Amino acid sequence: MATLLLAMLALPCWSHRYHFGMTQMTLSADGASLEIVHRYSANDMSAALALQADEEFEGNEARLQAYLKQHYVLLDGDDQVIAPQWVGQESDVRDLWLYQELPLTDRLRAQFSQGVRVGVTLLFELEPSQVNTLTLQGQNSLQTWQLDRRQPAATLRLNLQ
Repeated sequence: MATLLLAMLALPCWSHRYHFGMTQMTLSADGASLEIVHRYSANDMSAALALQADEEFEGNEARLQAYLKQHYVLLDGDDQVIAPQWVGQESDVRDLWLYQELPLTDRLRAQFSQGVRVGVTLLFELEPSQVNTLTLQGQNSLQTWQLDRRQPAATLRLNLQ
């Protein structure tokens, strides 16, 4: 009995906290843009931004934008950066949502048909086990990638023509 009790007490030492985040790219209802939503742990993002625990995200929007620009990168076929527009952010005690939008010009529509490279490295500098799920939702398709340190990027193709 004592051995079983000691083994149960040691279980938290063996357990591993799973670190994950999500980035969802969805074609808007009218097909004019991609709506991008990033959802990550508020605590982890605070640590990534080196914020005080009692600071609120609302007062640090410029830092969030800079961090997102560095760790969420879209590249066209010529390795040129495609920059989504910042829409805003929301947070609660547990999660942080960052919102962006990418208006789909004719050039971008052609690029997405050929393939756009997307790198999602949010929180990789903090957590070796960080996994970021990337989804791309078109009108009739859903694609999903699990990105981590070994595979931090994916090539997205979406027929928008």
